[in-house]
Amino acid sequence: MIGIISTSSEEVSQNRIHHDFPFVCSDQKSGGKMAAQILLERGSSNITLLRGPRNVRTAYERFFAALEVLGQSNVQFQVLNTSFSFNGALETARKLFELYPETDGVIAVNDIAASAVLREALLQGRKIPDEIQIIGFDDIPMSQFLYPALSTIHQPAYEMGKDAAKLLLEQLNHSHIEKRQIILPVSFKERETTKKAGNS
Repeated sequence: MIGIISTSSEEVSQNRIHHDFPFVCSDQKSGGKMAAQILLERGSSNITLLRGPRNVRTAYERFFAALEVLGQSNVQFQVLNTSFSFNGALETARKLFELYPETDGVIAVNDIAASAVLREALLQGRKIPDEIQIIGFDDIPMSQFLYPALSTIHQPAYEMGKDAAKLLLEQLNHSHIEKRQIILPVSFKERETTKKAGNS
């Protein structure tokens, strides 16, 4: 969930980081670390990171945070580039299982990419989460309706929208904005594509 809320003369970025005007964003670094730590704690030993577009700073922050955690571990890991689109993510998912068939954990740049991996894994007869665990990012509504339901890093979309609108109103009213950069916490939404804690 990204965007810019604007009028003709004022702008507030939502879930995009721009240092030249106010922004509201979720804690990307914390989310990336959280995803990596969860897969490690729950037994994944061959993890593929799906990296989003290089020009989207939020996606890169979560990617590098996960990369840092994995780099300090003893597991094998690899990186594949993907797009935010479902068709692009499907192509990446097919490539993932061709290049890295031993993958038993995936950290996706967003829920769309995670959904594509989930679809491809099921087509190949992989048992989820026993043979491969998948974590998305965003917690879009579709995630809970997939089967199995997608475990993901939850971004507080409602709060982000509310804070972005508040910042824009303050700008329009020429009020002094004390916090030009608002970063909100994320959380892990455990569903069915990850093992239960302690069952690795």
